[in-house]
Amino acid sequence: MRDFFSAVLKIVLILVLVLVPLNDLGNYLLTQYNYESVAKKVAQEAMNTYVETQSLATAQSVAMTIAQRNGVELKSLEFKEQPPVIKVVIAVPVKRAILLPRIEQLKKYSKVEISGTATIEY
Repeated sequence: MRDFFSAVLKIVLILVLVLVPLNDLGNYLLTQYNYESVAKKVAQEAMNTYVETQSLATAQSVAMTIAQRNGVELKSLEFKEQPPVIKVVIAVPVKRAILLPRIEQLKKYSKVEISGTATIEY
């Protein structure tokens, strides 16, 4: 009977040691995949605003507002004039991660940085 419990305990321990890191990796990758469209949306709204107002400060303000509405943080906004392109980088916290927010060396991975670009739509 004792051998049975030790075998079950070993199996449970191995499953935990394998499944917890897999869960965090999966959540990290899913967050990156799910928020790519948000990054593109923020960039496109900033570009549309820039085309209307010709003001980069106004475009950045709109991008920050759109990012906050979607629950993400706007990290940077870059504008390149020829051809007109706006590139934004947003930071999204990884939800339902177990190890990432708790281990000091992994905390930098508790947020995913995603970039999106937009050009003028004709």
